[in-house]
Amino acid sequence: MTSRWWNAIYIPVTESDGNSFCVHQDTGAVYYHTHDGELEGPFFASWTDLLATLASKIEQGQFEVEHETVWVGLSAAQPGVAADGAVPRR
Repeated sequence: MTSRWWNAIYIPVTESDGNSFCVHQDTGAVYYHTHDGELEGPFFASWTDLLATLASKIEQGQFEVEHETVWVGLSAAQPGVAADGAVPRR
């Protein structure tokens, strides 16, 4: 299966119904790929920046719990991100 966006230099690091954050192997920048779309971004300079943003939002109570998933919205922090990041609850 091929796609116009796919390039082995992008490593998918999350998955949610075909949507994923990807890290560029050379720069470490984080991009977002939607199931029906193209690669967008970069939205974060590094994976560390993405995780720091998630941690900050969780600490500030900026999340929603729905069924078995904790949703932490990234779109407010990074305009253009097409979907929210999901962090599975343990």
